[in-house]
Amino acid sequence: MKSPRIVQKIIQAIRQSHTVCVVGHVRPDGDCIGSQLGLALALKNQGQEVVCWNEHPVPAKLAFLDPQKLFQLPRPGRRFDCVVATDCASFERLGKVRDCIAERQVFINIDHHASNTRYADLNWVSSKEPSTGELIYRLLKDADWPITQHATRWRVRPYRRRKTDARNVVTTPVLLAPSRMWSITRERE
Repeated sequence: MKSPRIVQKIIQAIRQSHTVCVVGHVRPDGDCIGSQLGLALALKNQGQEVVCWNEHPVPAKLAFLDPQKLFQLPRPGRRFDCVVATDCASFERLGKVRDCIAERQVFINIDHHASNTRYADLNWVSSKEPSTGELIYRLLKDADWPITQHATRWRVRPYRRRKTDARNVVTTPVLLAPSRMWSITRERE
C-alpha cells in the first residue's frame, strides 16, 4: 500500500531533528504506549535523543513494554527540535504535557481517530487503521528504519472485545513479537 505524501514530510521533519519528544494522551492505553515506544525505539536506533512523555505513568500491566524506562513525566523548560503526538485525537487530550512542549521547532500528530482535530504542524490521521501502532509501523517501514526484535513488542493490533456476561467486557489487545505472542486482558467492572 502506498503511503500518503504527508508520511514523507513527517519522515523528513524527524530526520532533521536531533531532540525528539514523543507524547501521548492522558491515562495512556496499550495503543498509546505502544505507538510511543515503537517510534521512540526506532529514533534512538537512528542516534536521536528521545524522550516519551505522558501526564500519567505507564500502567503497571504495560510496564513490561518499557524495560529501558523511556517514559518520564513531563518537565517544563525543555526545548525539542520535534514533538510527535501519537494516538491523541486533540491537543487537550495531552493534558499537562501541553504546557511542557511549547518550545519546539515542529509538531507532528499521528493518529487513527476520526475525531482528530488536526492540531499540529503536520497531521497524519487515518481512521481506516484499527490502531495508531499500525501507522507507526508503516512510518518506520517507509523511512527504512530497522525494526528490531525489542521494538516489535509495541505493535498493538486491533482490540478484540467479547462479553463474559451482562456486566463485564473483556478487552484483549494482542501484541506481536517475532516468535511469541502476548495478550493482556483487562476486565471492566
